[in-house]
Amino acid sequence: MTRRVAIAYVFASCIFYGQEVGPPLQFKAASVKLSEPSRIEPGKHWGCSGGPGTDSPTQIRCEHVFMRSLLMLAFDLLPYEYKSDSAPRNFSAPMATGGYTISAEVPRGATAAQVRTMWQHLLATRFHLTYHFEAKDSLVYNLMVVEGGPKLKESVPRTDNLKRSQLRTDGNGCPILHPHPGGAEMARFGRVVCYVFSSVTPTDLARFISVQTGAPVTDLTNLKGKYDFSIRFAQGPISDASLPSAPSLLEALRQQLGLVIEQKSGTARVFVVDNVAETPSEN
Repeated sequence: MTRRVAIAYVFASCIFYGQEVGPPLQFKAASVKLSEPSRIEPGKHWGCSGGPGTDSPTQIRCEHVFMRSLLMLAFDLLPYEYKSDSAPRNFSAPMATGGYTISAEVPRGATAAQVRTMWQHLLATRFHLTYHFEAKDSLVYNLMVVEGGPKLKESVPRTDNLKRSQLRTDGNGCPILHPHPGGAEMARFGRVVCYVFSSVTPTDLARFISVQTGAPVTDLTNLKGKYDFSIRFAQGPISDASLPSAPSLLEALRQQLGLVIEQKSGTARVFVVDNVAETPSEN
């Protein structure tokens, strides 16, 4: 499995630089240091911002970000794909000081996939990361259309300009929000949540369900379009009928979207850290 990772890394590098063999994809410049100790306070920034698809595509800034988040960002991991206790190591130094502060300059025109490869290069060179993937037994789910067909609306360009104060609710009881195409916005009402999606594919929805279930979800709907929809459900076990005020996720998929997830036994791919340094090397 490690060999496949290496091949994909080289292949991405060749595409980006337009050469048969070229240097590895990397940020034009990057600064990595331990963050100063800090408490979580209103208005304080934690995590990463910027990069492709944002208002700052050539600049990435991370503050108080921890190794788990960096690994999930660099390898596009879902929570169930990361095995946090995979190697004995002590993160007390960055934990005590508040994580890491990272500033990175992204080559103009780089894609999100290319930036993930740049993150991988940074982790390998500054933190001496080595890793592998392995398979583990797991529940898995298949996302499918119910017998009566889906209840999904094909995405159309947005024509209204409602302000937040003018928001109405849709047929599922969710606020009519306006997420960016390909994204979602969430509204919470206690244990009940509404997710409003814009111009997403069933494969995107399967990934969202993977986050909710903590297990792999495969899109078997055979639906090829992009869709606008909302889903309202009570957070908890996915099939718990006793949840208040809203259906479980399983019932919400069936009732509101005309979809169902089928559970079976299978395997999940898990990312395993072999070695990673607690403190980054010098800039």
